[in-house]
Amino acid sequence: MLKRVWFWLLMIFVVLPVTIGVIAGITSSGEQPEEVVEKVEEAVATEKPEEAEAQVIEEPVKQKDTGKAEPSLAYMLAVIDWGIPPSEEVLARYETLIGTADELYKEDKQQMADVAVKASQILAEKGVDEKVAQVLQALIDSMPEGGEELKISAAEMATLYILLRTKK
Repeated sequence: MLKRVWFWLLMIFVVLPVTIGVIAGITSSGEQPEEVVEKVEEAVATEKPEEAEAQVIEEPVKQKDTGKAEPSLAYMLAVIDWGIPPSEEVLARYETLIGTADELYKEDKQQMADVAVKASQILAEKGVDEKVAQVLQALIDSMPEGGEELKISAAEMATLYILLRTKK
């Protein structure tokens, strides 16, 4: 039921206004909608995770081949959001979010993380304080039941979310 409500809210308040804006050729920021989508997709495609935040991450996770310690994806996202090593509960929440988003969208976990981090950064540039976890939750909530078959990319949904959050 909640997913249906989110679906219709998304349709009424995001898709319809964005579609009208595309037809009119404008967005609330004055940019062409295609430019916003291109910015998100380009940024995600070119950005390396280690460039997203230059934080010292201390969680050791051994890789099979190299033996070097590398932090988990959930750990890195939590550190990006909070700037400190996360508690077990926080780490579990990020793992759940990234796993659920991975199941709903065609992108893999790393790409989902990249989209969420970039969306959070773009929102911050536009004056909206939104954590990566909040963006991931919004992407999960925005996908309607059975929506996996719509083949909407996470970057497209994140673009709609950015437009909705920055609409004046």
